[in-house]
Amino acid sequence: MPDSSNGRVALVTGATGPIGRAVAGELASSGLRVVISGRNSEALAGLSDELARTRGERPVSVVADLTDDEAVTRTVDAVTETLGGIDVLVNSAGGWAGARPGPFLDKSPADLRAQVENNLLLPVLLSRAVLGGMVERGYGRIVAISSVAGLIGLAGHSAYSAAKAGLSGFVRQLAYEFGRFGITANCLAPGPVGTPNVRRLVEAGDPGLLAMLEQTPSGRLTTPEDIARAVAFLGSEAAGHINGQTIAVDGGMTAA
Repeated sequence: MPDSSNGRVALVTGATGPIGRAVAGELASSGLRVVISGRNSEALAGLSDELARTRGERPVSVVADLTDDEAVTRTVDAVTETLGGIDVLVNSAGGWAGARPGPFLDKSPADLRAQVENNLLLPVLLSRAVLGGMVERGYGRIVAISSVAGLIGLAGHSAYSAAKAGLSGFVRQLAYEFGRFGITANCLAPGPVGTPNVRRLVEAGDPGLLAMLEQTPSGRLTTPEDIARAVAFLGSEAAGHINGQTIAVDGGMTAA
């Protein structure tokens, strides 16, 4: 495991989702002090109990709807006041925000706006909120969870793909502006992730997912743990010379 056992603080947003849960557990195991954030207080409390039981330390929990600009500021201020600052930011919040893949012309303006705001604007605002402290301390790691949808064309993804592609441009710019301060920013682009819902769709013969699996040399879905291990590396000191990159965690899907 990379050398991260130095008491640094990691904020994991979207922590109650499958990816966020795995990331929080992996970072806690690496020695980071983990702060978990999400909208669902009950799910967040359950994750806190699980991490306390399995990792030996209860994380700080922040219930917040980070689509609210003031909630972003309050969250970062609260963590800074309690733990002294945020050294690692994992932008795991986002996703489909209640929408589903479908033809671009069938999407409402509200659907399209939500996809862009949840998957691009939210990570941008969160990164802005933590970067001042990272600059002051001369250290920081920002990891954004993107998607292969931001790297290749996928039917029905439209604004979601645009937002995820935007994350790649965003981390490149952060690397250019903040690399001299000891800060790195990178994206991970998972292939289809084996959440319970996705597994049900595969079992039901969803043609889009089956096509992606056929294109994946590993022949399997990406797991949350695959992503979590990559996050732990990019969030560590060992990854200090990797900056501004988008790394696919997809079993070779985008290379096929």
